[in-house]
Amino acid sequence: MASSELYNPVTGAWSATGSLRTARSDVNNMVLLNNGKVLVTDGQNSSGSDLYTAELYDSQTGQWSYTGSLTTSRRGATLVALAD
Repeated sequence: MASSELYNPVTGAWSATGSLRTARSDVNNMVLLNNGKVLVTDGQNSSGSDLYTAELYDSQTGQWSYTGSLTTSRRGATLVALAD
């Protein structure tokens, strides 16, 4: 699925936002970066193959964009935002 939604904790409502560039299922690795963007690095395509592509979500534009691809796919890993 390529669609994405934002949750507003004040209203308890979800709203649609920009779609991912690559449809993904089983996404577990997302992290909020210090610049306010969200990085997604895993998932599977519609054939069940692991994805190597990574995407960034920009809340200012509501758009996803590709960023550098992984050299090895990850499943069940954890992302951590570092101070620098």
